[in-house]
Amino acid sequence: MILGRNNQMLITMLALVLACAGALASPHTHTSTFSAHVAISGLSGSGSAVASYTASIPASTVPGTAHQAAGFGPFVFGQLVMWGLGLGFAGLVGALFGRAVRNVSVNIKRKPVVFAFTGGAVAGGLGFAFGACSWLVHLPIGVLFLPLKAAVGGILLLFLAFGWVCSMATLGAQLERTAPTPATWFKNAARGLSMALIVNIVAGMFGLGGLALAVQLICALMGCGAAMFSRFGARQLPV
Repeated sequence: MILGRNNQMLITMLALVLACAGALASPHTHTSTFSAHVAISGLSGSGSAVASYTASIPASTVPGTAHQAAGFGPFVFGQLVMWGLGLGFAGLVGALFGRAVRNVSVNIKRKPVVFAFTGGAVAGGLGFAFGACSWLVHLPIGVLFLPLKAAVGGILLLFLAFGWVCSMATLGAQLERTAPTPATWFKNAARGLSMALIVNIVAGMFGLGGLALAVQLICALMGCGAAMFSRFGARQLPV
């Protein structure tokens, strides 16, 4: 399979970061240095190319040292799970609503700040409704509110996931410097999700994993707002 240069670079970066993360999360993090070695083979139009990297990081400069490594490993695992679920969800919505998700991804760039606030307001309203349902289930007749709680929670989760994968598709298209199309939307989403995974793990190495996740949440809210303004991709917004 022939990969573009940008895709080869992204795959190489992802493998290197995962190798470094694995070294940082290993039980031998009390040693003086962390070393990770990864070899990436990629096919280009002119033939085969092999890139080899070695990363050596002083233990004293990395937050994931012995007393923090126990928490870093689950963080990396969680990021990988989120990445896999994102790919699966992107494939599903891309197959079912190809043109709609493409329109939402294109619209995100129109008014990102307005969309972020709009998506935040709608998600906040759903979150408040979910909290209210969680309180109501503790009443004597609370069992009657369990289906409502599940429905509101599911809608909130799907709403945020939809906005998230659409925003990641926009990021992937920007990395490739192309406009999202129904045919290439999943490829763009996978590229954006992979870049987000790299950023999250690198940020987690330096104790900034929470900040990276907050940025992704803002991106998801942008996608949610763009979906609301465009009637979930039914129309494109004017420039």
